[in-house]
Parts: sequence; C-alpha cells; structure tokens
Amino acid sequence: MLVLLMIFDLLGGSSGAVGSHPVLSLAEAGDQVNVTCESDGWSPKPTVTWRDKGGGELRNSSESYNGDSKGLVSVTSWVLLYPSESEWISCSVSLSARDLKEGRVLPFSPALAETADKATNTEEEIPDWGKMLACKVAIRPDASTTGFLEVGKSQTRVTCKSITNEAELVHVLGKERIRSGRYYWEITALTEPPPAPKIGKSYECPSSWYVGVTSEAAEKKSRVPLTPQYSYWVLHYDKERGYYVNDPSLTNVLVRDRFSKLGVFLDCVKNKLSFYDCDKKSHLYTFYNVDSTKPLVPVLSPGEKLQHTLVICEEQCVTCDELYA
Repeated sequence: MLVLLMIFDLLGGSSGAVGSHPVLSLAEAGDQVNVTCESDGWSPKPTVTWRDKGGGELRNSSESYNGDSKGLVSVTSWVLLYPSESEWISCSVSLSARDLKEGRVLPFSPALAETADKATNTEEEIPDWGKMLACKVAIRPDASTTGFLEVGKSQTRVTCKSITNEAELVHVLGKERIRSGRYYWEITALTEPPPAPKIGKSYECPSSWYVGVTSEAAEKKSRVPLTPQYSYWVLHYDKERGYYVNDPSLTNVLVRDRFSKLGVFLDCVKNKLSFYDCDKKSHLYTFYNVDSTKPLVPVLSPGEKLQHTLVICEEQCVTCDELYA
C-alpha cells in the first residue's frame, strides 16, 4: 500500500525559534490533489517552499499564519496539482538555509484516499437519520449580529451584500442558545445552486463558506482563528482548496463528490458536533469535546463575495420549544 513518506532534515540552528517538522496530508479536490503542509513553533515567521522532483519551485501555493500567546508562529501551506504533474513534491519550512525542515510526499493513489478517510474520522460515525430528523429544526439567523450579510425576510437566506472589512469576521449567528439536548439542521446552496425559485436569479452559489457552532462567549467580530481553542467548531469549504476543519490545526476532509445539502448534528449529551452529506447520507467529520457549559450558537458564513448565498432548509422541521424558549 502506498503511504505518505515523510523525510525530515535539520541542518542546524540560527537565531529565533526553529519549529516542528512539517506534517503533510493529502485530499482529493475534484480532478486535482490538495497537498497540505503544517508546522508550528517558529519565530519569526518562517518561509515555506514547495518543489517538484526536478527541484523546480512551485509558485501556486497559499499560506496562512497564526500566532500563539508565546509569540510563536504556526504556518499552514497548501498547493493544488494534478497527479500526473510530478512523481513527488517536497515542502520545506525554514528561517534560513541552516534551519531547513523538509517533508516529501509520494504521488496520490486510491490507497492514499483510504488513509485520508481515516484521518478525517469518516469511519467513526454511522449516521442515524431517524434520530437526527426527529430533532430537526430550522435555525434562525439574527441580522443584528452581522454588518456585511443580509438575512432574508423569511430568515432562511443569508447573502453577502456589502464589501467586507478585513479585520472582522464575516458570518451571522443564530438566535438560538443551545445548552443541552440534540439538534439537527440542514444548509443548502453549498456547491450547487438550488432551482432559481428557491433563492432567486440574482443570488450565487458560494465559492467559500463555513458552517457550525460557536460559544455565546466567543469573540464575534474581530478576526480570530476559527478553532475549538477560540470556541469555533466549523466546517470550511473553499472552491480552490476543498473541505477542511481546524481541529486544532488544519485537517483536510475528504469529500469524493460535490453535494448540495449539508447536515449539522449537535449532540450536547455526548459533546459532539457532526457534519453529513445529506445527498448520500454519509458522514463527513465530527468534532469531539464540544464545550456546551456555555450556550452554543449556530454560525453561518456564505463567504465574502457579493451575492453569494446560503439557504436554511425548513422541510420536515419539528417545533423545539426548549430551543426557542
């Protein structure tokens, strides 16, 4: 079986803090492969370099950096490529040539897809659709919690309607305050737009979104890492990058086919938040140890592009007096 091959090289130290060996992971992204490289514990901000087998530098990568309370920096970098483009690629993270740390990855294969399935815990949850539908609700977005998004009159549509501020988070919170019990809701218009009458011809399917829950006490406006550490348990989608979570570092979620409806199941009894592909009734990802000691609030983001829209499904919903009290 073909597996990830990790090769690390530490050539010496320099001023600053040299971080951890990079961790590489793979996920399908349509016809391409999304390769992610992660490393933490650096100071100052490190440089990330991707190379192909011939030593040529790949320049189509993207990076994100996060700092911690100790002033150390973690980096996540990703690159999209077609499996035929190179037999292997390498990712190096360094402050200088003397403190280089490198990881290599072999080509993508079906065996790697099986590994990715296990890495994103898709085999650990078997959905009980009867149990989930018995507690299905239509969450209600609160327009007062956002300055950039428009909430439709029926409270089922959330649309990006104005240019965003880079310093602020772009999402809307639900009116619900969930402290106990089990609740399930569905979001549509994710990667394929529904029929025009559902959202109107002037709205577009989002190319980047995130959905999940946050704590009532969490920071709601200023940009913070959307991780459990900051009380955000969300599933992300990006057209170029695919599906991923930050749990606590970036983890790709393997999704073999596009789907139009996402199921979100919050189980405060077991402290879990799970996501499902409703089209195929299959499990995508579960956050464990979700802290419900403080009220949890649904969170929705259609992304930062104008007219991009998420829709809340109201079909077959039940009345939950406890939730809406």
